[in-house]
Amino acid sequence: MADMVSVITAGRVVATGTPQELKSRIGGEVLELRDEKDEVIRVVPTTGSIHDVRQTLNGIAHSVPDQTRIYLRKTSMDDVFLALTIQRTEEALS
Repeated sequence: MADMVSVITAGRVVATGTPQELKSRIGGEVLELRDEKDEVIRVVPTTGSIHDVRQTLNGIAHSVPDQTRIYLRKTSMDDVFLALTIQRTEEALS
């Protein structure tokens, strides 16, 4: 894996750091929510602590079907890219 990584969106560097530094910026773990067909319907960053997972689940429970399954997994570089580029896109639109 690379020593340093830059995330670029719309021709601009939005973040630079080691993969571990970039992953820690969005949370050490993610909750992956899957539907009854085992398709990912939502990915939510979290610290992985029981307190944070509980708060996160309480905050989203009303917006997902009851049969939704959850998985806790380590943050990937795909998660980093999506979080940073979506955040910048939302900032540009507001």
